[in-house]
Amino acid sequence: MKKEEIIKKSLLKLGFAYNDNDLEEVGAGESASFLLKDVVINLLCDEEMAISLTKEELKLTERRVYNNKFEFIKPKKCLEVLSPGITEINGLLYSRRSRVMLEYLKEEDLKDIDDKYERLFVIALAIEIAPTLGKENNLARLYSEFEIEKEKHTDSKVRVYRLEEMRE
Repeated sequence: MKKEEIIKKSLLKLGFAYNDNDLEEVGAGESASFLLKDVVINLLCDEEMAISLTKEELKLTERRVYNNKFEFIKPKKCLEVLSPGITEINGLLYSRRSRVMLEYLKEEDLKDIDDKYERLFVIALAIEIAPTLGKENNLARLYSEFEIEKEKHTDSKVRVYRLEEMRE
């Protein structure tokens, strides 16, 4: 996905008619650009959608065992661990199992995210910038659209992990 396209479509969704030159101007485009970073992180961390779900076998640290648990190196760009039975302490992961296939949400650049999520990002950004641009009257409609769009991308597998984790 392209940052400029997300911003442009978000502003259009709020009723701002503008052209591509507005992205360089101070104002709505600048606010949207600033808030887009938070929107990306928030959506990547949403466990139900699992936009950046990644699977990787963990590597043991040199110490290998600590407090009767196996100690693993946390993968770079790991936002949130989804595998049950894994504990994170000070940037390291611990498990009672000696081999772990970790499922986690990974930090991604916007350009690397699948285009099928574009509408979701557009609506989420529009929700974030609406109050700063005096468009609060659009929020109810936007929240409704967001929930509908989010449901399209919700990953039921992630819900199962959360249920298993709560049982432990």
